[in-house]
Amino acid sequence: MTFVRGRRVLTIAVAMVLAGFTLIAGAAPAQARPAVPAQPAITFPNGSQATAGGTITVTFDAGGDRRVTGFRYSLGTATLDAAVAAGVRGGTATVDLAVGDITGDRQLFAAAVDRFGRVGPLNLAAVSVTPAAGGQLTGTVLNGYTWQPIAGATVTLAPGGLQVTTGDNGAFTVGGVAAGTYAVTAAVGGDCPATSTQTLDIDGQGLYFEFYLFPECAPEQ
Repeated sequence: MTFVRGRRVLTIAVAMVLAGFTLIAGAAPAQARPAVPAQPAITFPNGSQATAGGTITVTFDAGGDRRVTGFRYSLGTATLDAAVAAGVRGGTATVDLAVGDITGDRQLFAAAVDRFGRVGPLNLAAVSVTPAAGGQLTGTVLNGYTWQPIAGATVTLAPGGLQVTTGDNGAFTVGGVAAGTYAVTAAVGGDCPATSTQTLDIDGQGLYFEFYLFPECAPEQ
């Protein structure tokens, strides 16, 4: 009887050990940490409005996620082609971001990165870009025969006499233009001169215009 009782006790003990292994094997695994950093917070210490051609101060915050070593960001597109390092891991970074000349509400995209270069999910915030004091005239001077840009052409506003010269891509910008109606002249000199004058209404929102010049020595047909 003693022998049988001992076998029963041993059997119960083995069953309990096996049950323990089953519980351990069937236990839910601990939740894995995310493979990439979390979204950063985006704030504007001096407000979310900026003047065209100016800058806006932006702070990115990792919220204490120590995997974060920096941030990538871009304005107007989700290219994230600019980068800044966090002051400390999991901390913040503050930048003065150039807003460009496009006015209106624009989206600022940002994502956190870790030391392995892994990029977390995007976060975004709205930036309001207002016109600079006075409007501006922007545009391009093109060859009317070839549609190629003309570098070194002058663009002059009357009244006022504001004048700029086009760059290699034929583009120009005249800033600080008070609202009103102007006679705007685009001209190029040299061996093949050409001139075009247009009457343009420029308001506080600014204006874009393309000038087509037809040089006296037209290309051979």
